[in-house]
Amino acid sequence: MVYTARIEQTPDCPKRMRYYPATDSFREKDMPDVPDALRFPYPTGWLTESGTPPCEHLDVIVLTAAHCVLGACIPVRVIGVFLRRDGDHKLAAVPAEAAVSDLAALPAEQRAVLERHYPPQYSGEGWFGAEQAARVIADYFARPKRKFIITVQHTESEHHVSGMIGARHDWALTARGREQAYAIGKWLLWEDCDRAYEMYVSTQKRAVQTAGEINRTLGIQPVSEERLCEVGAGQGN
Repeated sequence: MVYTARIEQTPDCPKRMRYYPATDSFREKDMPDVPDALRFPYPTGWLTESGTPPCEHLDVIVLTAAHCVLGACIPVRVIGVFLRRDGDHKLAAVPAEAAVSDLAALPAEQRAVLERHYPPQYSGEGWFGAEQAARVIADYFARPKRKFIITVQHTESEHHVSGMIGARHDWALTARGREQAYAIGKWLLWEDCDRAYEMYVSTQKRAVQTAGEINRTLGIQPVSEERLCEVGAGQGN
């Protein structure tokens, strides 16, 4: 079967790259270089039919000597897989027009490159052929996909320092609360939460301000939702 590999990393990239689906663009990751990974001679990416990073997807190595650019979509056939104990398997594929149909048919030099770059570290790990790769793909499409939901409570508000309760009034954040929210945004950015996430926020001032400070780094346009507002408690305190 022919799939489409979207290229996310090439031998020309000086650093690890990260994909941003909102802008369909690639940027260098803010992390140290990984020399072993950067010496890998083959482009890598994901099968577009399986999803898009950062959501679940299937990683793929494209065994080609042709020059590939970031974002290129290449028709491929999967011929093998490196099974990992943590489930983050790496498919091996060749361009669709290639004659090779199984990992075992690769030249010894190519096999050696794969085995050097992805050596088994635990029992059950290792390189397997097209039949095992087909099972990995079938299992992936058969199981329900995970969804990640991150909840963030508004940060320090005026009622936290005035002895009042939040449900009595539409309080604003304090200066400290704004700093806290900005720090949360930077942490979420480090966790790649600016990619393919949607943000929902109540219409209350403290929640809107928290979202605003978070989005100084994430840059997500929040969706206002009145049903998320705290239930009013009348005039009591």
